This record gives sequence, C-alpha cells and structure tokens, in this order.
Amino acid sequence: MLQVLDEFGQPILHEVPEDEVTDGHRLFQEKDRQIQEKIYKIVELCNELDKPKHEHPQETWLLKQDIKNLEASNKVMEYQNCLLEHKNKSLAKIC
Repeated sequence: MLQVLDEFGQPILHEVPEDEVTDGHRLFQEKDRQIQEKIYKIVELCNELDKPKHEHPQETWLLKQDIKNLEASNKVMEYQNCLLEHKNKSLAKIC
C-alpha cells in the first residue's frame, strides 16, 4: 500500500491501496488524453480560420496585377485604335 504524505512528508492518517492509485492514474491519463485531443482539434480549427487571412492578401495582389496588365493592354489598344482612325481618315480623303 502507498501512503499519502502531507506537505511536510508526514503520512496522512489513512492509507490508499495501490490499485486505487493506479486506477486514479489511469483516469488522469485518460482525461489528459481527452484534453490533448480537444486542444488539437481547436488548433486545427484555428488554423482553418487563419487560412483565408493568409490567402486573401495574395489574391488581392494578383487582382491588382491583373488590373495593371489590363490597363497596359487598354493603352496599347487605344494607341492602335488611334492609328487605325488616322489611317481610315487618310484613306477616306483619297476616295
């Protein structure tokens, strides 16, 4: 049998059978495992919630790059349109 000691190392009046201590230890281990499992699930959920925060800036940057590319393409097309208009006017004068 195991003796339970007080803070001064003196045995407490009653003794606890070893099998009760072992059962208590098993119960403690099971509760600890359950807590660890819950913590793991919570961490996974937090990571899932943080994922859009990390993806959003990248998407915003990509969309801004698309806008810049479209603006550049638009300028080129406007210039080409201007050249074609001048060409049409000069052809119209010939006819």
